[in-house]
Amino acid sequence: MSTPTTSKIRILCLHGYAQNAAFFRQRTGSLRKALKAVAGDFVFVDAPFAATAGFLGDINADERGQSLGWWTFDEATASRPSLSHEYAGVERSLELLDATCEREGPFDGVLGFSQGAALAALLCMRRRTLFRFAILVAGNAPPF
Repeated sequence: MSTPTTSKIRILCLHGYAQNAAFFRQRTGSLRKALKAVAGDFVFVDAPFAATAGFLGDINADERGQSLGWWTFDEATASRPSLSHEYAGVERSLELLDATCEREGPFDGVLGFSQGAALAALLCMRRRTLFRFAILVAGNAPPF
Protein backbone atom coordinates (compact mmCIF):
# COMPACT_ATOMS: atom_id res chain seq x y z
CA MET A 1 0.00 0.00 0.00
CA SER A 2 1.49 3.32 -1.02
CA THR A 3 1.51 6.30 1.27
CA PRO A 4 0.04 9.52 -0.08
CA THR A 5 2.53 12.24 -0.79
CA THR A 6 1.79 15.67 0.52
CA SER A 7 3.54 18.59 -1.03
CA LYS A 8 4.64 21.40 1.20
CA ILE A 9 2.95 24.76 0.80
CA ARG A 10 4.51 27.72 -0.99
CA ILE A 11 4.19 31.23 0.44
CA LEU A 12 4.71 34.56 -1.31
CA CYS A 13 6.30 37.00 1.19
CA LEU A 14 5.93 40.79 1.01
CA HIS A 15 8.10 43.00 3.22
CA GLY A 16 7.06 46.22 4.92
CA TYR A 17 7.87 49.81 4.03
CA ALA A 18 11.57 50.75 4.27
CA GLN A 19 12.56 47.07 4.23
CA ASN A 20 13.61 44.65 1.49
CA ALA A 21 13.26 40.95 0.71
CA ALA A 22 16.58 39.94 2.31
CA PHE A 23 15.81 41.80 5.55
CA PHE A 24 12.29 40.32 5.74
CA ARG A 25 13.70 36.85 5.14
CA GLN A 26 16.12 37.37 8.02
CA ARG A 27 13.38 38.69 10.33
CA THR A 28 11.08 35.72 9.60
CA GLY A 29 13.67 33.04 10.37
CA SER A 30 11.87 31.79 13.49
CA LEU A 31 8.54 31.64 11.65
CA ARG A 32 10.06 29.74 8.74
CA LYS A 33 11.68 27.30 11.17
CA ALA A 34 8.38 26.76 13.01
CA LEU A 35 6.58 26.06 9.71
CA LYS A 36 9.33 23.86 8.26
CA ALA A 37 7.17 20.72 8.49
CA VAL A 38 4.40 22.19 6.31
CA ALA A 39 5.92 25.06 4.34
CA GLY A 40 8.50 24.15 1.77
CA ASP A 41 9.12 27.39 -0.05
CA PHE A 42 9.02 31.02 1.01
CA VAL A 43 9.49 33.38 -1.93
CA PHE A 44 10.54 36.90 -0.91
CA VAL A 45 10.07 39.76 -3.37
CA ASP A 46 11.64 43.24 -3.37
CA ALA A 47 9.31 46.23 -3.77
CA PRO A 48 10.03 48.42 -6.81
CA PHE A 49 10.38 51.86 -5.16
CA ALA A 50 12.99 53.48 -2.93
CA ALA A 51 11.54 54.50 0.45
CA THR A 52 11.00 58.22 1.05
CA ALA A 53 14.03 59.81 2.69
CA GLY A 54 11.94 61.82 5.19
CA PHE A 55 10.51 58.62 6.65
CA LEU A 56 13.83 56.85 7.05
CA GLY A 57 15.08 59.09 9.88
CA ASP A 58 16.92 56.84 12.34
CA ILE A 59 16.64 53.61 10.36
CA ASN A 60 20.00 51.85 10.29
CA ALA A 61 20.68 51.25 6.59
CA ASP A 62 23.63 48.98 7.37
CA GLU A 63 21.33 46.58 9.24
CA ARG A 64 18.45 46.64 6.77
CA GLY A 65 20.13 47.17 3.44
CA GLN A 66 18.23 49.02 0.73
CA SER A 67 14.98 50.62 1.98
CA LEU A 68 12.12 49.92 -0.42
CA GLY A 69 8.37 50.46 -0.59
CA TRP A 70 5.43 49.06 -2.53
CA TRP A 71 4.11 52.56 -3.30
CA THR A 72 5.17 56.15 -2.66
CA PHE A 73 3.58 58.96 -0.65
CA ASP A 74 3.13 62.68 -1.10
CA GLU A 75 6.09 64.66 0.26
CA ALA A 76 4.01 66.56 2.85
CA THR A 77 3.58 63.38 4.88
CA ALA A 78 6.97 61.79 4.18
CA SER A 79 7.74 61.39 7.89
CA ARG A 80 4.30 59.79 8.57
CA PRO A 81 3.24 57.89 5.43
CA SER A 82 0.10 56.51 7.08
CA LEU A 83 -1.29 60.08 7.10
CA SER A 84 -0.86 60.49 3.35
CA HIS A 85 -3.81 60.93 1.02
CA GLU A 86 -1.83 60.65 -2.21
CA TYR A 87 -0.21 57.41 -3.31
CA ALA A 88 1.61 56.44 -6.48
CA GLY A 89 2.94 53.18 -7.83
CA VAL A 90 0.40 50.66 -6.57
CA GLU A 91 -0.36 49.50 -10.11
CA ARG A 92 3.33 48.89 -10.80
CA SER A 93 3.66 46.80 -7.64
CA LEU A 94 0.58 44.76 -8.53
CA GLU A 95 1.97 44.16 -12.04
CA LEU A 96 5.29 43.06 -10.51
CA LEU A 97 3.50 40.58 -8.25
CA ASP A 98 1.25 39.33 -11.05
CA ALA A 99 4.40 38.59 -13.07
CA THR A 100 6.04 36.96 -10.04
CA CYS A 101 3.01 34.72 -9.47
CA GLU A 102 2.97 33.76 -13.15
CA ARG A 103 6.72 33.10 -13.30
CA GLU A 104 7.30 31.51 -9.88
CA GLY A 105 3.83 30.34 -8.82
CA PRO A 106 1.59 28.81 -7.96
CA PHE A 107 1.54 29.95 -4.34
CA ASP A 108 -0.69 28.51 -1.66
CA GLY A 109 -0.61 31.62 0.46
CA VAL A 110 0.69 35.13 0.90
CA LEU A 111 2.44 36.63 3.93
CA GLY A 112 2.63 40.40 4.24
CA PHE A 113 4.05 42.68 6.91
CA SER A 114 2.95 46.31 7.37
CA GLN A 115 2.74 47.92 3.90
CA GLY A 116 3.25 44.41 2.48
CA ALA A 117 0.15 43.28 4.41
CA ALA A 118 -1.93 46.03 2.80
CA LEU A 119 -0.63 44.97 -0.61
CA ALA A 120 -1.36 41.31 0.18
CA ALA A 121 -4.95 42.31 1.02
CA LEU A 122 -5.20 44.06 -2.37
CA LEU A 123 -3.85 40.95 -4.11
CA CYS A 124 -6.49 38.82 -2.41
CA MET A 125 -9.31 41.27 -3.20
CA ARG A 126 -8.38 41.30 -6.91
CA ARG A 127 -8.67 37.49 -7.07
CA ARG A 128 -6.31 37.17 -10.07
CA THR A 129 -4.21 34.81 -8.01
CA LEU A 130 -6.27 32.56 -5.77
CA PHE A 131 -4.47 32.06 -2.49
CA ARG A 132 -5.75 29.47 -0.03
CA PHE A 133 -4.75 31.72 2.86
CA ALA A 134 -3.27 35.09 3.74
CA ILE A 135 -1.21 36.04 6.79
CA LEU A 136 -1.43 39.80 7.33
CA VAL A 137 0.83 41.15 10.09
CA ALA A 138 0.65 44.73 11.44
CA GLY A 139 -1.00 46.05 8.31
CA ASN A 140 -3.45 48.86 7.74
CA ALA A 141 -6.42 48.66 5.43
CA PRO A 142 -5.35 49.37 1.86
CA PRO A 143 -5.69 53.15 1.53
CA PHE A 144 -7.29 53.16 -1.92
